[in-house]
Amino acid sequence: MTAVASMWQTDRYRLIALAGTALAVLALLANLGFFFRAGTGDVLTGLVYNGFVLGWLLLLTAGSRTVSLPTLGIYWLLGVWAVTGLSYLLQQAMIGVSGVERTDAVVGVWYASITEEALKPLAVVLFFVLAARRQHRWPSISDGLLLGFVVGWGLKFHEDAHIGIVTGQGWGAVTPLSIFLPTIELWNDQVYNDHAVRGALEGLSIGAAAMLWHWRRTAAWIVGLAGPVIMFWGHVMWNYFVDHPGQAVGGEDAPFLFAALQVVLASGRLPLWVLLAGAVSAVMAESLILRWVGKRDRIFPPLPVGRVLSRLKGREARSRLAVLNAADGYWRLRRAVYFAAWRTRKAGGYPGFNESDAVALVSTADSFGLLEVPPVEESPATAPDVPADSLAPGAPSPPQR
Repeated sequence: MTAVASMWQTDRYRLIALAGTALAVLALLANLGFFFRAGTGDVLTGLVYNGFVLGWLLLLTAGSRTVSLPTLGIYWLLGVWAVTGLSYLLQQAMIGVSGVERTDAVVGVWYASITEEALKPLAVVLFFVLAARRQHRWPSISDGLLLGFVVGWGLKFHEDAHIGIVTGQGWGAVTPLSIFLPTIELWNDQVYNDHAVRGALEGLSIGAAAMLWHWRRTAAWIVGLAGPVIMFWGHVMWNYFVDHPGQAVGGEDAPFLFAALQVVLASGRLPLWVLLAGAVSAVMAESLILRWVGKRDRIFPPLPVGRVLSRLKGREARSRLAVLNAADGYWRLRRAVYFAAWRTRKAGGYPGFNESDAVALVSTADSFGLLEVPPVEESPATAPDVPADSLAPGAPSPPQR
């Protein structure tokens, strides 16, 4: 109990996250029958489809993400329980206020679209808001992409179980899009952007906006709203045409709004191309940012993958995991410091970093022989010896805006 009390005093947010995660996992295990009601084989196939997408997203963002794998797991559980539950409660409240029946079309077309496409982005926004509390560290754009995907996947996992289906038609449904996104579906020439895919574009949009927020406020608003708005209207279009299949294929005249959405969104294909192009563009932009700061870094030495692999030889499994964990932590924090430094410099401030983080991290990595230089010392470099755009300890923080 003393350890819990001590953790509450020093890191209460982590303690809350751990307790919430434990409860969410227990609830999941207690309801396995519900979540597998569509059939074990189908559910496992759906998990493979989503795992495939998450896998290539992790490979794509391997050099730029700062979010940890456990955090992604927590956000998946957040989608399964919190986002799904809040969405249901809000829809029930809207039904009660409007006086419509649960089966009315307005519920699926509008109420579900509003609540679900608002709560998923808000979950990602929450991550960036909490990240803003950590001085001299900032998440990547890729973090928003990954978090949005997993929270949407969690929502879809619960929603599919509730309906008794599994979303996703595999790698051959919509060529070539399904090669990368086997979770999507084709129906009456309409492409279904599942919740995970929608969440990915929404999270990518928010991540890009957060990177711009410190120095391009108007552009940040536009970019941040673009993904959620696109996916909201895509959700509205899909749910409407599901209720009006004759209009989906042109056999009947659809109302102007939905006919226009069908054209503008290319029957659901456009958001998917935007997602794929946006993900690649984000990673390229992040690579340029990391390279720019890396040339000015006097504190964090590079850690090549080859050196990490060489340190794994001759070690036991537990020791190998410790080395990999130290390397991953070093890479992620180094990137987070770099992204924060870039934002600070763009806003007219001077890059800096938290010395205690740097000392602990570099010391841990060096203890496994991963680094070729000694750990940084806690005495800060003097400001006059540090160029204005260099990353060094003791640099002043940017002005509050």
